[in-house]
This record gives sequence, C-alpha cells and structure tokens, in this order.
Amino acid sequence: SGGFRVEREGPLIVVHRGSIAAPSAQPMAVPGAAMFGRFEVAAAAPPSGLVRRTALIDSGATDSSVTLRAAAAGERIEIAAGSKLIRDVLAEAEVPPRLRAAWPIVEAHGRIAAVAGIRAAPWARGALGEAGTVELTAREKQR
Repeated sequence: SGGFRVEREGPLIVVHRGSIAAPSAQPMAVPGAAMFGRFEVAAAAPPSGLVRRTALIDSGATDSSVTLRAAAAGERIEIAAGSKLIRDVLAEAEVPPRLRAAWPIVEAHGRIAAVAGIRAAPWARGALGEAGTVELTAREKQR
C-alpha cells in the first residue's frame, strides 16, 4: 500500500516506489565525469586492477566527447559475434530491474559505445595498460 513495491534483488528484499525515470541525454567529455540522473559516470585512467561493473574504452574511438542517454526499448550493443539486447546486458550484470530504464548508455558517433561501467562495444574497446584507454564506471549516488 502507499505506492511501495517489494522485490527481490539478488540476496536482498528491496522496498521502493517503482522504477527510476530516465534522465535527459547529456554530453560527457572523455576523460571526464558527468551526472546522469542518480548515477555518476566517469572515464579516467584505469587503476592497476579492474573492479566490478567496469568497461574499458579507447578514448580515441570517442573523439574525446560522448553522449550519456537511456537505452530505447529493443536497443542493442555490438558484441564480438553480432549484437546483444541492452536489457540482457543489464540483467547479466545483475542491475536491478528498477534501475535499468535509467542506466547510462554511452553513445559516440551515433552508435552505442558502452553500457556505462559494464560492457564496451568491440569498436570502442581498449585494453588494460594500452595508451589512450580509460576505465568507464557508473556509480549510483546516495540521496
């Protein structure tokens, strides 16, 4: 009652008011950082080890600026052997359903370069230690 929902998110039971609405698209410099709704998306030199929900992108593939936006229904990201639905990428990364509509998508050159902090398209991917590679992270900010 009162507009609350109760859902299981992995090992947790979460009480919330529903899905988070998708924010408006906005530009982000690479390297750099920007807020996208409740998420801070950052692209910076990678640390010595990788952390969960991280993607490595080649800053040269993005021409130093990108757009952060929400995914449209049925939208796909390129993978090594074809493409994959964004919703499947988010589910595999265990992003809770209530956060998926507002998860930041990184677009460069009119194509999806990455699902922020999770997966990068092959054409935009860099390698750890490779010059010009930045770590792309997405962190939910606490209220």
